Amino acid sequence: MKRIVLLLLLCAAGAALAGAEVIVAANGKSPFSIVYSEKAPYAKFIYRNEPQFLYYNKVTAETLQKLLAHATGAKLSVIPESKFKGGRAIFLGNTDSARKAGLIPAKYGVWEYRIDVKNGNIYLHGMEFRNNNSPKSAFRSNFVLGTHKAMLTFIEQFTGAVFAGTPKVTDGVPKVTVLKVPEGYSFRRVPRISYTLTGRRNLDYDVANNGFFSPWYGTYGGHNHPIAVPTATYFKKHPEYFAIQRGKRDPGRQNQLCLSNPDVQRLIYEEVLNHLDKGGFDMVQLAQSDGFGPCECEKCQAMFGIRPKASTKNRDAYRQDPCWGEKLWILHRNYALRLKKDRPGKKVCIIAYGPTRRPPQSFKEFPDNVMIELAPYNEEIVKSWKDYKVPAGFVVYLYNWGFYNPEGFMPKRNWDFCKQQAADFWKDNVQGIYCCGFGECHGLEGPTYYIWLKLLEDPKRDVQALLKRFCTRVFPGAEKEMIAFYTLLNERLKLKFAAKETDWNDPALLAGKDPGSERASTGTILLRWPDKVLDELDAILKKAEAKAGKCWQLKLVRFEFDYMNVTARAVNAFAKFRSEPTAANYAKALDYMVQRDQLINGLKWNKSQQTFMDGQPLFAYAKKDQVLAGGRLRGPLYAPFFWDAQWLKAHGIQVCERTMKAGDAKGQYMMPGNYLSEMTENYKKYPIRVSCRLDGDMLKVVFIRSNTTCEEMRNSEMSVLVGPSEDDVHWFPGRFRNGSTGHYRREKTNVANKGMGDVYKGVPDKKGVPNRGRITVPAPGVELAPGEISAEVALPLALFKKKPGPGDTWLFNATGNFQKNGATHYTVWEYNPAQRTWRNTRDRFGKLIF
Repeated sequence: MKRIVLLLLLCAAGAALAGAEVIVAANGKSPFSIVYSEKAPYAKFIYRNEPQFLYYNKVTAETLQKLLAHATGAKLSVIPESKFKGGRAIFLGNTDSARKAGLIPAKYGVWEYRIDVKNGNIYLHGMEFRNNNSPKSAFRSNFVLGTHKAMLTFIEQFTGAVFAGTPKVTDGVPKVTVLKVPEGYSFRRVPRISYTLTGRRNLDYDVANNGFFSPWYGTYGGHNHPIAVPTATYFKKHPEYFAIQRGKRDPGRQNQLCLSNPDVQRLIYEEVLNHLDKGGFDMVQLAQSDGFGPCECEKCQAMFGIRPKASTKNRDAYRQDPCWGEKLWILHRNYALRLKKDRPGKKVCIIAYGPTRRPPQSFKEFPDNVMIELAPYNEEIVKSWKDYKVPAGFVVYLYNWGFYNPEGFMPKRNWDFCKQQAADFWKDNVQGIYCCGFGECHGLEGPTYYIWLKLLEDPKRDVQALLKRFCTRVFPGAEKEMIAFYTLLNERLKLKFAAKETDWNDPALLAGKDPGSERASTGTILLRWPDKVLDELDAILKKAEAKAGKCWQLKLVRFEFDYMNVTARAVNAFAKFRSEPTAANYAKALDYMVQRDQLINGLKWNKSQQTFMDGQPLFAYAKKDQVLAGGRLRGPLYAPFFWDAQWLKAHGIQVCERTMKAGDAKGQYMMPGNYLSEMTENYKKYPIRVSCRLDGDMLKVVFIRSNTTCEEMRNSEMSVLVGPSEDDVHWFPGRFRNGSTGHYRREKTNVANKGMGDVYKGVPDKKGVPNRGRITVPAPGVELAPGEISAEVALPLALFKKKPGPGDTWLFNATGNFQKNGATHYTVWEYNPAQRTWRNTRDRFGKLIF
């Protein structure tokens, strides 16, 4: 009887006059049903027995049911409209009821979503669209789901919810005793920015936070030339399709093309047409290969009557000649003009990146079917386009996030940056956003992602209010502490390491070779995350954990902070060791490296070498080796931080600032030589030791390798670098076989050579004077364990300005290109942590004490 009375009261309230309130639920009860549409007339492509829209219609209804049950305690029935018998309802999508109420427009705007309250009913609806890509797939990126956005916005507006991308959609949704909405309420929004392609978290996170999909746009993530002419398909049969680089046909890592070849031009255009037609797209991306490497053939050089001024002899200058950007602009504009005739109404989105970063100089007007994608986007780039006519407008390709940045898997952006960028987007009328990387830190940067995505909707929103809302909903009971935590984090992110802007198109960078920029990854850590700041953050986080209890988002924050904490402390400790090279300082740094290894190796990695927490991806789906490295491109911490620290500790290895005593037959292990080289299993399975001793007038250096044979090592290279002082350093390279070494004297240091490595000059032979070292395999008189081999390099002391006496200290290093199982392992004894390129690997010396 009480239930009937309550329902009558709720119905009466729901039927109130305009201006009154409609009570959706009170005290765990509701007279409403959730009624969803069974059709999708706004889909551009509708298939017979179309299951995908029905799937999302029902998903939206069931998600709303779950959210309302959590918020109010009332579980509403979910009913398809054909089975609805009447009564109060929340109508979802293109229902007949919404049409009869006059609420469905003739046409929705892109990603438009609406909330209407009329005659006691609630109508949540919006644009629905599906492309023709993978017709049987229900993957969300193929859809515009305006009704789902309307539903989530309804929950946000009337419960104060925050959708943070946690495993449970109900996390961040508060409990309410009464849920009520104003009768006659009407909310309509057409997003100013029609798509924001970010890293995929989950459907509700993406849609609620304006991470809109663009199913009308056939993007390749940046580059369609290599897709049009794949190396695997054409290189053997048609090598002429591919660029001549350094005198030979070579597509390289990024699949560079001979763009003057008519067949190549045809294939690129056909790919544009096929992608438009097959995917059912309105627009398709048009862009050259990444790390653009121009062809050296005469036809490419003469293409469009614009010749490069740089010679092919200087490959880097030739690549950067501005003529290549101009040729690409002309080629792509010609494609657009053809497309106007072949596919009226369709568009191409031409990427302004690398050689096309500079706008075209030979023309300033594009046809109306061209959109320009700015990569990168900044105010300087925008100003360079102010005199150009681009009727379709601009979208942007962003490098805000992504573990290729110097921060790797640590937080990257502060809130001032986010607010200014969102305001600039509105000012510059940016129509779409592609994020090249996003979501590496959904714990430590969760509020920042939320703030940025909400500012895209309205740049005038208050950042502090957004922060408070996020922390209040996501960390109930610990909001005060988490606001303090994120505020301190944000202040540190305002500190910027002084590094040059990265050219993401640089082939050397894309090939995994640092072209010599500042060591921004470790520099950023040292600047932002000193131990004192880490201590303060940890203390705040512990207070929050004591108050919040079981909170999934806090669990994620703790994990990400632990990763940042141990990584930053390892970098800090190693920097202190380098400035104060004591055994205690090295032990502390190594201990942090071991802890970092244990944290990463202790995670559960799947077959794809990715790891998750309760179904949610960690590190933005990065692979284990990328996490161990600290990131990719600009993100790696470099050696020794991603070497096997436990192996180093177990074998008592100090990687730099080393000291060797002459006469110690045990020897010391050599390390991978390059700062980008991993410590693979081969380094540990076939370790190499080096030792030194005096024998009369000879300095004898012995190399010992485990688990291999002399025959396998015959062509391996090794060398000794030694001298009594900085002005008397010699280099003796040779092979792992009986014979003699070369002999070179250092003429110029790395510093004098502007960071391009020490310079050595050959020492000429003198008649009757020993001028080289002698190599003997195996090393005479050296005891070997089973499976070990050895080589001795004997150096006449007469080659140096002075002979060593007891207690003297000389400069010493040893290197080797040792081969095994088809792989070459470049090793050094004294690793150089300051190296910027491969040229610096042998520029550092340890101490040899006699």
